[in-house]
Amino acid sequence: MLERTPAQEYIDKSLDFHKKNLRITAIAWAHHALRIDPNTWETHRLLHDTYSAEQVYDEALYHLNNCYQLISKDAEYYSNRGVIYQNQDRTAEAISDYNKACELDPNNDVPYKNLGKLIAGKDPDELFNLIKTLPNEEQLILLEPCTSDLKKQMTILEPNVAIKRPRKKPNLIRTCLWKNNWLSSFSIDELDQHVLNLKAIPKTDKENVTSDTPNTMTSEEYIARARSLFNDNQYAAAISSCNHAIRLKPDDAIRLKPDACAYNLLGDIYYHAEIYDQLAGEYDEALYNYDQAIEIDDKPEQAYAYYKRGIVYQWMWNKVKEVATTKQAFGFASKAIADFKQVKKLAYESDERFDWEKINKDIPAMREEVRKKIKSNSNSSGGFCFYAHNDDKEDQYERDNNKEVDALIAARYKDRK
Repeated sequence: MLERTPAQEYIDKSLDFHKKNLRITAIAWAHHALRIDPNTWETHRLLHDTYSAEQVYDEALYHLNNCYQLISKDAEYYSNRGVIYQNQDRTAEAISDYNKACELDPNNDVPYKNLGKLIAGKDPDELFNLIKTLPNEEQLILLEPCTSDLKKQMTILEPNVAIKRPRKKPNLIRTCLWKNNWLSSFSIDELDQHVLNLKAIPKTDKENVTSDTPNTMTSEEYIARARSLFNDNQYAAAISSCNHAIRLKPDDAIRLKPDACAYNLLGDIYYHAEIYDQLAGEYDEALYNYDQAIEIDDKPEQAYAYYKRGIVYQWMWNKVKEVATTKQAFGFASKAIADFKQVKKLAYESDERFDWEKINKDIPAMREEVRKKIKSNSNSSGGFCFYAHNDDKEDQYERDNNKEVDALIAARYKDRK
């Protein structure tokens, strides 16, 4: 049996949480997998499914496109992209994608029915004008007459009539325009002339292909939108907006304040979702994003990242301190203390983003907790012990214990697990 890679294990966890409708946790685990192996199509497909379920269609489209950059595009790709376009009110592009899906897999009823529902009852002039916004070759595919029986095609557009597909896939668009032309001023002659004009254009001409991200905003605008969505508890949409803000720069570009703001906000989203919604997961995603903000040379944002990361570590320490017997458990407290100390170095006490009373109180309090736990565990047989205790050398023991606490604080363990 082949051993599963860490990326595959994260994908499995993400899929499990997705099935349980714990979608923020599913997104977090999927992003873990992407960092280990960005070229796994299953991860992008899973993120597409999760964001689609959350109705965050711009992010779903991003991951769908990434998925099919790694594998060949098929009818399912165009059918799924058509659904996204339809939900984004990009009707012309949805029509084109459904039609492409039908062309690639004529036996697949899903895109065929979606296309029929989308165009049925549409005003012919409106439909014709929508189609004319597409590239020329796509227009020709949609508008050219086909030889199948129009009466058979008509069944697609009639409600409550079973679909009996002719041998050749019918041109639903042409059928819709033909069926409804008597209801408006729309002219079939005008359509035929438009088709002739398209055919006269050399195929070498460049087409203006519609972008998958038509409403481009600045990093600051994406972050502002993310904050608003976060405040409304729309976590998946807020995560998507932060990701958009970060993606606006190439990977090798110098990262500045907007990136730090986005990473800090991502950390807040994952931390908030975990604490207050009691989602089943770990804090690695929140910690990862605070780590990224700290690496960016912007002191106010660095201070905020240290503060929030310290709070996460403190929360983790409070969960395990009663049974703490390992260096990893004591590491949570040491990291929290070290992060709070960094806040004091980087920020002024006039900065109202931080609870200075908490910082000044919690640093010595956690230090004392660690010192007592070390002393208690060193006296327990088989327990965690830094130094052997000797009653004749109590003062030296206390000094050594304090040194060990300081050593813990200084040791920034790289492995969180």
